[in-house]
Amino acid sequence: MSFFIDIYRRETKSTEEKGGICMSNRFFDEEHKGVLSDKNILEAIHNGEIYIAPFDKAQLQPAGYNLTPTRFFYSTKKKRFLSIIENSDEVYVMIDRNDTVLVRTRESVAVSSALSGAFYSKVKVVSEGFGHVSTTLDPNWEGQLLISLNNPTNRKLKFSIEKKVYGKTIYNSFVTVEFMGLDSIPLKRSDNPPGRLDILESTVEKNISTFKRKEVDELRQLLGALHKCEERTLESLLFKRLNSEEKKVWKEIYTLQNDEEFDDTLKSFMEEKKKKYLRLLQEDFCSNAQMSISIINEYITKKQRYLPIRTKIWEFCKKNKYRLVGMLMALALGLSLYIIAISSNSSDPLELDANQMGIIYSALSSCILYIIFPIIKSIFIDSRQ
Repeated sequence: MSFFIDIYRRETKSTEEKGGICMSNRFFDEEHKGVLSDKNILEAIHNGEIYIAPFDKAQLQPAGYNLTPTRFFYSTKKKRFLSIIENSDEVYVMIDRNDTVLVRTRESVAVSSALSGAFYSKVKVVSEGFGHVSTTLDPNWEGQLLISLNNPTNRKLKFSIEKKVYGKTIYNSFVTVEFMGLDSIPLKRSDNPPGRLDILESTVEKNISTFKRKEVDELRQLLGALHKCEERTLESLLFKRLNSEEKKVWKEIYTLQNDEEFDDTLKSFMEEKKKKYLRLLQEDFCSNAQMSISIINEYITKKQRYLPIRTKIWEFCKKNKYRLVGMLMALALGLSLYIIAISSNSSDPLELDANQMGIIYSALSSCILYIIFPIIKSIFIDSRQ
């Protein structure tokens, strides 16, 4: 055994004899089994057993934490990202009937091996017509989350991503994560990849305008930057913070041949150093999470900007189909009235007979019809969907 590992083990044993508590063991105590309260969650964040970034205390609930969406909305029905609609007050998407979309959260979450979790839809989201979400958070999870959102209705549903309220951006929370303490350390480690970057990779060259092919390189660069964010695990962030002597111990640990000895030594080393560099780790984790959010939103924005012209025209027509129908009806009526007017024989152009007056009334009626058509549509068509 090397000199550095011997010193490290003596220090670790001394700490344990004094009653030191390791990060991954605290929630195995009887008092911490079950669902964590808001107080427990804050304590776990303070002790480095839970990482949530960006953290907003307003999203902390009595027994959970609310998660908010990025602009990553991938339709499993259309096999593409949904168009982001943005105005001065709100950013939102329209989700087709009977469609399921995958939503990437703004928050990156990391939990210790002593914790797991479950996700539940918020009542306000379900009351708008969306299906109920229920899935799990595995122990040792790290990274952003991908949540499915289902529209089981027979009409399009609007999902608000963010709103401007008195100049402040308010993100729409849509799912709550509930944290739970485990009875024992799990034997298997989660192998689910965070964020599903494979979906982004599959869409890089899809639905790109012929005139925007050069911009594909920009999308690949963003994807590469996002891969780097995903590779920055707590372990890699910790390694960058270690001093030269600690890095020597780290490298010596990886030379151990016995698997059990390696696992125990590395685990103890990691737990001790995570405590020492906890504040710096939390700052690095938060910085990396913010970078991931920015990259994801920029990727989706650029992807939408590079859509083919035919796709943009089609999206515009779908969005304004009822107004376009009303416009065509008005044009058809106007053309018909014009043909009738020029075919009439009047001796005096300034003198209007009853037939011409009827034509004028009909033209005015068609204009009024065009104006009120969207209102009729919203009352008699939208209300039935």
